[in-house]
Amino acid sequence: MKYEEVFLTEYFTVTEARESVAQYIDFYNKVRVHQSLEYHTPYEIFAGTKKLNKCQN
Repeated sequence: MKYEEVFLTEYFTVTEARESVAQYIDFYNKVRVHQSLEYHTPYEIFAGTKKLNKCQN
């Protein structure tokens, strides 16, 4: 989050920083896909709408 949001944004108030970080967290969990989650969002995995393939050994 530091490199994708905080370091790239100039905040003028603490309230503005909190709101911006909250919006980024929402984006990160509900919109941004994650390679480690087989290109699903954390929200999809947590809500159970998507399942991860289990590794076969």
